[in-house]
Amino acid sequence: MKKTKELVSVIVPVFNVACYLGKCVESIVKQTYRNLEIILINDGSTDESGDLCDMWGKKDSRIRVIHKSNGGLGDARNTGIEAATGEYILYVDSDDWLELNFCEVMLYRIQKGGCDACVCGYREVCDDGKVMKIKSEENRIYLGQELLNDILEEKVCFSYSVWKFMYKRKNISFIKFDVGVYFEDVTFLTKFLLQDLRVSVESKVLYNYRVNEKSITRQTLTNKHVKDYIGAVYSQFCMLQKAGCFKKSGGYYWRALLYLKYHVYVEGRDKFMLQAIKNALCMVPLKRKELDIKTRFKIDALLYAMPFCVLYKSLR
Repeated sequence: MKKTKELVSVIVPVFNVACYLGKCVESIVKQTYRNLEIILINDGSTDESGDLCDMWGKKDSRIRVIHKSNGGLGDARNTGIEAATGEYILYVDSDDWLELNFCEVMLYRIQKGGCDACVCGYREVCDDGKVMKIKSEENRIYLGQELLNDILEEKVCFSYSVWKFMYKRKNISFIKFDVGVYFEDVTFLTKFLLQDLRVSVESKVLYNYRVNEKSITRQTLTNKHVKDYIGAVYSQFCMLQKAGCFKKSGGYYWRALLYLKYHVYVEGRDKFMLQAIKNALCMVPLKRKELDIKTRFKIDALLYAMPFCVLYKSLR
């Protein structure tokens, strides 16, 4: 692959991940593409993470360390992009790690296809090294709204996670992450894809997402999780409606919240969470005539078969 000179800014929010940080940072500093600006944002860690960031900063001149009071993942990412100077941006969660050719391959794909971003395949890995899932799609080039539509209709395996992308900084520098909430990736990625820029899909699995018991996706659902998820999905629905080219966005909204309702059922049928979901569904009338048969079937299955599915699972 042809080596290019463009600076790539790697933004790594850090919070209480002392036992994982070394593997993450090492996977970045050892990238085959060397022209990197590595920004470690210590987001008010109370363990040794801050000291480890400083240690890495002394080891590698490409590393900059920013210490700040705790503001959450979205706030740390916003701090990172404000400090970044590279032409390209990627976000890495501090308990994850990259394949060593991540930057080289992603940058090559963007430049070869005249694209504005690239998204790669990834694997979900447990702490013991066991690979739970591998998610990848064939190489191709999308327009952003086309990719967003395929995500909405579950035609591709990609979900709303910003870390499997490399972006041109000029296309995201004005997009801010929501602060103090979970699921901030949903609104960020929707805003980016609605620009309808060219996105290259790289089939190689280049990102390793660590599944650990402390991650948000593994936590027991709380009222805040439910509230923030409803808020993210509703904001996304409003953006899709404003764009005017997503006729099935109502069906997606219902399906997303009914999946959430299923998880609430599984974890104990909390009546306050269920009422919040019911209220949220009433905010968007379901227009069945706009939905295809497959989407209607999924919604009906979640609406009417959910209690029986949960009962069946509990009796197994």
